[in-house]
Amino acid sequence: MGNSILQPKPLNEWLKLLDRTALPVHTGQKERVQRVIANPNSSLGEISRAITEAPSIALILFREASRSASSLKEPAYSLNAVLQRLGMARCSTLLASLMDESKVPIPASLRQVWLIGQHANRHANALFAHKMARLWQEIHWGSLLFFSPLWPLLTRYPEFFEHWEQRVLGNGEPAYKVERELLGLPLNRLCHALARHWNLPEWIIDGYATLGSNRRMIARALLLSRLHHAPLEQQRRLDEQKDLNTWLSQPANSIVLASGLALASHNSWGDNHCLRWQRLISLYLRLPLATVQQQNHLTSVEHARYLGITNLWHPAQALIWPWHVQRIKSEHANAAPAAQPAQPDESTRKALDLPRWRKQASTLLQRPSPFGNTLQLLNHYAGMLMHGGFSRVLVLGPQGNNGHLVPVCQLNYEFTLQEPLLDTTTNPLFRHLLKHREPLLVHTDNHYKILGHLSEQLAFRLNSRNLVMGSIWRNNKPILLAIADDRGHPLQPDSLKAFNASNRYLEQALKLR
Repeated sequence: MGNSILQPKPLNEWLKLLDRTALPVHTGQKERVQRVIANPNSSLGEISRAITEAPSIALILFREASRSASSLKEPAYSLNAVLQRLGMARCSTLLASLMDESKVPIPASLRQVWLIGQHANRHANALFAHKMARLWQEIHWGSLLFFSPLWPLLTRYPEFFEHWEQRVLGNGEPAYKVERELLGLPLNRLCHALARHWNLPEWIIDGYATLGSNRRMIARALLLSRLHHAPLEQQRRLDEQKDLNTWLSQPANSIVLASGLALASHNSWGDNHCLRWQRLISLYLRLPLATVQQQNHLTSVEHARYLGITNLWHPAQALIWPWHVQRIKSEHANAAPAAQPAQPDESTRKALDLPRWRKQASTLLQRPSPFGNTLQLLNHYAGMLMHGGFSRVLVLGPQGNNGHLVPVCQLNYEFTLQEPLLDTTTNPLFRHLLKHREPLLVHTDNHYKILGHLSEQLAFRLNSRNLVMGSIWRNNKPILLAIADDRGHPLQPDSLKAFNASNRYLEQALKLR
């Protein structure tokens, strides 16, 4: 784990720590849910859609409803039950007390697991909800919240997911071994205990119990599911195993199947992990495997289209890859990673040219100035960084008094100048940069922690795990933010020195204007 602060703990210590962890919420999602709940004309469907798009708000409301004195310790299984127990006034008070992303940063790994949960939710609705219409609320909210015991863990330790997916999904290490090393206990046991502690919907609690203590039943189902090519023989053997037939008919298994599929497809659609879940779904629904797979792919594409552009990974992107390709490569593989998005190409690497950089620097301080306006000065600064070993440069400036950031100069990025970004100067990352003159280096080991503070829009368009950020000052006040990278390549020490010196030269040039 390197410098991770994650340490193994007993179960009771984990429960205390995670229970008191404040979950972050997106500011926009919080405001939207508040508007919908405050509107007396809002339908249950409108409230449901707004809360579905804000997973942490859904968890907080369900958890509070199940803890309420009137619940008699019965978990709230539907939004109807939540609203009846809490009432609109209590819901509004809870929402107003939540910490949005300006105060509690949202790590990228937490947003990624939210997406996996929403992907599972889409599969659960597409595969099961219409077949069990009277149970659609249990299916909908159970699948959306199934991974929720992970959310406080990733809020405190966002690096856990990156290590887990690399070692378990990429390297193929046993999950129990990795989890005991990192947490001190199996992750499934922790999730089950936290789901019970929070009194989450019963299907979620039963799902984790099944994964933890009913492995033999799952193994028997997996063995039988391999006979998908012979449905009559498969049905005959199922009829002979009454206990397995009874277990397979339990509606609560639907959210486990959808969640398992979503997690497996996070790495690959074509490997055995994903195929096992698809075979189980085929057996559960008594449908041909090809039909299940076709429905899975269609649902995934529809969900990706619904989300739009995001800097998070969506499994629909892998549907155009060769079937055997896995997104997360083994660290021990001899071959170079293939089909990995945003991998730097050595042919695009920018060479450091110090003589030309020095010549550009001296031009900045010429008198009289050769630059007619600030934009020309910034364009010259961007060209100067190109000779310092950078391929792309972005300069951001605050717009008016609202704190919105706008691109005022860009080189080899694709930003529309003077069009506000979603990010503002109140963003915790930019707030740090605007308080300190020292540049901030982002690299492969810390990019999750740092870039997780950015909006999805900005992080997606920067598209790099290796970049440097710094502020430009005038009259002892920060006025601009500069971001530069070398198209994903690790940055050289001399380039970092050139970035810092370029910023100081630009400050002198601005002072002389």
